[in-house]
Amino acid sequence: MGEKKYNIFSQSKVVLHPAFYDSGGMASAEEMAFGLPAIGFNLKAYESYYPKGMIRVPLGSINKFSQGILGLLEDFDFRRLLGDEAAKMIRLNRSWKKRSRYLFRKMKVI
Repeated sequence: MGEKKYNIFSQSKVVLHPAFYDSGGMASAEEMAFGLPAIGFNLKAYESYYPKGMIRVPLGSINKFSQGILGLLEDFDFRRLLGDEAAKMIRLNRSWKKRSRYLFRKMKVI
């Protein structure tokens, strides 16, 4: 699945995450690691999961969600800026190295 997924991500421009509830899934993070900006509803969890690289619109506002998609598709510079923020945020906050250190500390291994 890796090569197929890479081909899809490399041809994509934005990440659409229309969840009304999120439990911390990795789908958006995985795509944002490719430098893709995301758009989703303003869920409380996203304040910590995705503090950068994602446009958050009011929960259930389909109109604002669609406006955000169009805005990202039409504004290359903004899309690239947000995508760069997304990739950097994932690299700094969600790297395997950082995450494993956190987990090992919680388990009192290191």
